[in-house]
Amino acid sequence: MVEHLDRLLSAFGTELDQQRFAAPARRLRALLSAWEPGPEVPDDISEVARDLLAALGIEEPPGGWDAPERPPEGPSNDNA
Repeated sequence: MVEHLDRLLSAFGTELDQQRFAAPARRLRALLSAWEPGPEVPDDISEVARDLLAALGIEEPPGGWDAPERPPEGPSNDNA
């Protein structure tokens, strides 16, 4: 993830500070660099990741970010 954030941040060069996502991307990069991955993602990482998604124009899904994903509705492939 850190490498992807580095690429995102470097892609804009001198225009980076004019981008809405620059500050949350930098915060997320710093948090991820210091994080020792474990079974749970710390709340501060989740929050700034959501801030970054919002700054990139990605809206929160219906039911919220923590809502369990449901399988797509429609015919089942099961023949049982």
